[in-house]
Amino acid sequence: MRAGIDYKDTTDLRESGGAFIAPSVSEQAMIRHAYLLLGLSVLLLTARASASDPLRLTTSRGAVIDVLEDRPSGPGPFPALVLGSGAGYTMKLPILERLAQALTADGIAVFRFDWAYHVKDPERGVPSKDRAAEIDDMNAVVALARKQPWVDGSRIAVGGKSLGSIIAWRVLRGTPDLKGALLLTPVCSPPGPTPIAPETNYPDLGKEGRASVWVLGDRDPVCKDPVLYRFLAEAGGPARIAVLEGNHSFEDGALTDPLVAARAQRAIDLVSRVSADFAASLLARNEAAPR
Repeated sequence: MRAGIDYKDTTDLRESGGAFIAPSVSEQAMIRHAYLLLGLSVLLLTARASASDPLRLTTSRGAVIDVLEDRPSGPGPFPALVLGSGAGYTMKLPILERLAQALTADGIAVFRFDWAYHVKDPERGVPSKDRAAEIDDMNAVVALARKQPWVDGSRIAVGGKSLGSIIAWRVLRGTPDLKGALLLTPVCSPPGPTPIAPETNYPDLGKEGRASVWVLGDRDPVCKDPVLYRFLAEAGGPARIAVLEGNHSFEDGALTDPLVAARAQRAIDLVSRVSADFAASLLARNEAAPR
């Protein structure tokens, strides 16, 4: 195992012989321990977003997902971001936690959630092969956000990390009134014996006129930044790219090393600021498209 990498989040997104590759039980324990340490540092350095306890939401196909509602202070109505987790990077881990804090501080509600396959089997669950189940999951959370009286239903965007970015793009393409997409650690060039083109995971880029932001690490093994730059040159709408230090989790090395943990914390804070700036301009009342 490469110490410090978000291993399950990257390996679950490619296939070998028709089966998803997942880390061993010992590797999963190491990942959880490392992110627990980083998560504690996040809580010590920043105030927590005003999220309620997770609620259980049933999708149209009868599956159950867990949702955290991060609500800004005040009566609203607030613009909102629906935020999908990674294949193995769950909604309470540091990147998504810190992002929710930054967005709610800017007056943007966040609905982050864990996929039904993870809720059903946290250790061995895997995404559906055609992603239809995960698209249904995110659509259910978008519908939940629209129903809240404290949410401005005309100002909703979607986003996600890794697998969540793939699903957010598909939901954006299928929902004309969403404002745009925030795509963290996209999967544009995953490793494997058969190359996968970016348009496989993010189809119809040239037809999409709404704004998007693509945020990744400069050493991300599943998305090489030159590949992403070439791909986004064909974008049909405003597309920001932010390339920060680190790998698929914006760190590089063992998080038990204090210096590595400190660099990872700075990177996560920067991810949050870049993302919050994009979301604030995207969801502004004047609806000006980010440039």
